[in-house]
Amino acid sequence: NALEAQAIQANAELQLQVTLKNMGANNDAFDVIKEKAEQIQSAGIFGDEGMLAGAAELSTYMKDAQAITKMMDTLSNYAAGMSGGKEVSTEQMVNYATNLGKVLNGSYDAMTKKGFQFNDAQKAIIDGTATESQYVQVLGANYKDLSEDMMKAETVAQVINESWGGLYETISNTPTGKII
Repeated sequence: NALEAQAIQANAELQLQVTLKNMGANNDAFDVIKEKAEQIQSAGIFGDEGMLAGAAELSTYMKDAQAITKMMDTLSNYAAGMSGGKEVSTEQMVNYATNLGKVLNGSYDAMTKKGFQFNDAQKAIIDGTATESQYVQVLGANYKDLSEDMMKAETVAQVINESWGGLYETISNTPTGKII
């Protein structure tokens, strides 16, 4: 079991490294993302190998490491809600990351069917067509300090967190979560 777990971990790390390189992310991105995955693992029920696999999928949609780590927090809450607080395999985590990634590309249908609603300003930010007032409305006056990827990540996080903000930590602290 230990060898299998080590192989899964090594595979997740390798996939993340390759994806980051292909997307042109900077050299520190892997370390930043790996540290975030370890932080999420230490806080609850999801292993860092699942979070690394999810981050690899998210990195196909964005290359800013800070934005990817922001999306990892969102992914942990989203996966906790979608799984009903159960353990999640690396494959399931990749599927959940793909759902969030589709939103980053402007496809809202799957999320809308799950009850998540994006207002016009949020859609405009994700689509890259927002006016200054829409940026300020959704992200605040300091939006200019954010990369395009981070603007999208913050916007998606707002929508997910309206319903499921803090869900990962809450589920992880239940008796069942502690057993997992």
